[in-house]
Amino acid sequence: MPCASGTILGVNQVTVKRDNHLILNAIDWEMQPGENWIVLGPNGSGKTTLFKLLLGYMFPTSGMITVLGDESGYVNFPETRKVIGWVSHSLEAMIHQEDPAIEIVLSGLRGGTRLWHHVNQVERTHALQLLQLLDAAHVADREYGLLSQGEREKVLIARALVSAPRVLILDEPCAGLDIASRERLMVSLASIEGMESPPQLLMSTHHVEEISPLFTHALLMKDGLRVSSGKISEVISSKSISHLFGMPLMVKRANGRFRAIIESGFQEKIRDRT
Repeated sequence: MPCASGTILGVNQVTVKRDNHLILNAIDWEMQPGENWIVLGPNGSGKTTLFKLLLGYMFPTSGMITVLGDESGYVNFPETRKVIGWVSHSLEAMIHQEDPAIEIVLSGLRGGTRLWHHVNQVERTHALQLLQLLDAAHVADREYGLLSQGEREKVLIARALVSAPRVLILDEPCAGLDIASRERLMVSLASIEGMESPPQLLMSTHHVEEISPLFTHALLMKDGLRVSSGKISEVISSKSISHLFGMPLMVKRANGRFRAIIESGFQEKIRDRT
């Protein structure tokens, strides 16, 4: 079924096949105005591929993509990237490690990863305000390569926000972070909602612990398939997460945050095998 009118992002029966390997298989999904989405699934489920399709860095073998109301074939991807922010570890290889953090943020004004153009004081002040919003103003003048992983993520998020995008796509931003750094980053993400015109969020993860109250909907993916999608309260459960990861898990929610633990009987079976 084609995406509904007014769809922010969407895919309709999208399949991606490379070298006879099926990466995505007839995926249907769409984001409507006012929704913040989590894409949850094991490694290799197709989350990053979905994001690359939405950004125009990959093209589907078949199916239709909708970006800000336009369908692929009519989407001007260079233009849409100006209003869709992207945060991914793949950007790390493009960044000059000796550049100061503030210049990395400002490079986002032109969609680059290095500051080659002149910026005025208003733009510089705006970049500093974004770092402050994310509790990272103290790293503004430090070299990117000297920052912790959590600080780098905040700089990349500020870079994605500096052009005032309508959507912010975050590809596993908490990967590689310890618990304290992860929680600091989650607080920083929550602060984005306080912006005058906050972007809608689309974030991938393979940990239910990273689903904050900020998110309204979830897409569950496994082996290139959409397992389920909808409101988080309807999609995230012990049954659905156990199926998703192929292990009996109990999912509990407290203070708006989820936690998944292995069922006690399964723990005993594992111990018996060792």
